[in-house]
Amino acid sequence: MKTKLLTALKTEYAKSGLSDKAFDGVASVLVKTVTKEDEIDGVVKADETKALIKAYQTDTDKVRGEKATLQAEFDKYKKEHPATEPPKPTETEDPEIKKMKEEIENLKKANEEKDKKAARAEMLASIRTKMKDNGSDNDNILDLVLDKAEWKDDETADDIATRLKADYDAKYTKFYGDGPMPHHHSKTVPEYTGTEDDDFADQMRREGKLPKKDA
Repeated sequence: MKTKLLTALKTEYAKSGLSDKAFDGVASVLVKTVTKEDEIDGVVKADETKALIKAYQTDTDKVRGEKATLQAEFDKYKKEHPATEPPKPTETEDPEIKKMKEEIENLKKANEEKDKKAARAEMLASIRTKMKDNGSDNDNILDLVLDKAEWKDDETADDIATRLKADYDAKYTKFYGDGPMPHHHSKTVPEYTGTEDDDFADQMRREGKLPKKDA
């Protein structure tokens, strides 16, 4: 992915005057934000990338000027002191470049968090639909079950819905008693023993979505 990104950067900013090393530095920063090949063009042409290229240009021009000055001083010193060798000039990362990299990294983390929330919301909606189709159709209990639901990356909505059914039935009995339940519910309902969602349940009681404890 980095190689393709590097090629795209060199094509888009061919006239920028950046060195291969500078392009490689930009690619190293941006590759962390790209997960699919079809995202490369958008990332390369993004305003953040243009700003990073400009910052590298400024840094490159500055370094070139400093190196030219230092090289002239080096040559002069070497001529005047042929028996000794002064230290060669070294390159250091410009604070502005470092700041730009940090901002891009923060932006990447924010986008990743946003994507995770969106993916979770989409999965929860799919699980809710699957559970309702199988008779677990009390929205209040579903809210309680799905509020803290977790799953593995390789689990499907069907897998998760099947796994959460026992939890749904236990909570249904906990809050509504042993009265009639939809025909898809298990005849043998496990006892509800969880306490991790008691605060959420209390909130739902206050909102009238669950029966009071003494109901």
